[in-house]
Amino acid sequence: MNDGSTSLYLSNGGGFVGAGAHPSVAITSGQFLGECYLARDQFAPATDLGYPPMGITRIYARTDAGQTLAAQAPEGEIREKDHPLHTPWAAAQAVITQIRLVSSDPGSAAASA
Repeated sequence: MNDGSTSLYLSNGGGFVGAGAHPSVAITSGQFLGECYLARDQFAPATDLGYPPMGITRIYARTDAGQTLAAQAPEGEIREKDHPLHTPWAAAQAVITQIRLVSSDPGSAAASA
């Protein structure tokens, strides 16, 4: 996201590449990065890059220095507005929504991978 490309890779092997060419995706991607930065105290070096346990939401972040960080919380808690990871989670949902919207456009640059 930080380079403006914004791609989304799905667990089934598919995804969307280059969605950041669309202004709506670029804007929400920037908001997501900002929210992760504001919640940076919630992130720690990632020790497990696998799928989170059932019922847990995990957010990964990669720093400019190449370090992978992670933060996680139970799904029910992260949805609560007072949870410290709520705003990055909500911003990530907004990015996903915008990618889906532009990828359903037949002339979209967000090509399915």
